[in-house]
Amino acid sequence: MVERSKWQRASDAVQRLASGRRGVWGVAVAAFLESSVLPFPMEVVLVTAMLSNRARAWQFATAALAGCLLASAMFYGIGALLYQAFGETLAQWLGYADGAANFRERLQGEGVWQGFWAIFAVSFLPMPLQVATLGSGIVGYPFVFFIAAVATSRFLRFHGLAALTLFAGPQLKAWMGGLSPVTRGVLVVGVGSVVAATWLFGTTLW
Repeated sequence: MVERSKWQRASDAVQRLASGRRGVWGVAVAAFLESSVLPFPMEVVLVTAMLSNRARAWQFATAALAGCLLASAMFYGIGALLYQAFGETLAQWLGYADGAANFRERLQGEGVWQGFWAIFAVSFLPMPLQVATLGSGIVGYPFVFFIAAVATSRFLRFHGLAALTLFAGPQLKAWMGGLSPVTRGVLVVGVGSVVAATWLFGTTLW
């Protein structure tokens, strides 16, 4: 009963976010935080919001993209202009210092297009985007190509999720509604474990 209560409260909160006047802004803020200082599976927030209000699915996807791009540009600027001042301390606090350094070394040995696809890969997969944003800024990778790589990859992720929700939303919502609280918890833990494992692998790889 406690597990059901916690799930219901979380579900109700996201439904209010999705249906409220500020729902789109709330998703944008969540995406900004996910791409900067609070790593969490953004897709979980998006799917719940989109299922709660399918008519606004495209708006949610666009808002998430805008929040992500703003955070990415900010972290690129920190890497390019303020890394020595406080960026390195921030990266260490967030746990991205080694990953950003490794990604920087990778970009230094690559051409512009190779760097584009490296940034695209990190942004598209559930890897720590901050590694690419900070690393790209530190090495001075061309900003236009950097933001294009992030925008393209996250557009495919978020708007592809919107298309999936619109296409199979009722079936997915009915399926989730039929799960017991325990099964939902196991599912969330399983998805979270996969995301976390990919995140850690990505940090080591890049």
